[in-house]
Amino acid sequence: MIIALYDFSLWRSGDSPSDQGSSRHGPEASGVCHIYAHVQEHGASSLGAVTLCGSEERHKTVYTSESNAVKVDVANMKLAKTPSYFILHYKSELRTRMC
Repeated sequence: MIIALYDFSLWRSGDSPSDQGSSRHGPEASGVCHIYAHVQEHGASSLGAVTLCGSEERHKTVYTSESNAVKVDVANMKLAKTPSYFILHYKSELRTRMC
């Protein structure tokens, strides 16, 4: 299974195009992870969880699973100081093994 992040929170609301270069809030710009979700393989320990952070990219693949089941815990956006808008898109592929 492949999980992709579509991030619509690249810029803080109210920023004008002229000052957007200094107002990025992705981890690359600030060193801070704006947590969107945690993903882990089904049945794996919580130590194996991957944290999905906001990004400076509109679309990117953020997780590729080894199994056909994953657990996704989405962060409570009501607790965030600034709202984040994103979509997690998953795509499952049928894999066959050749013997």
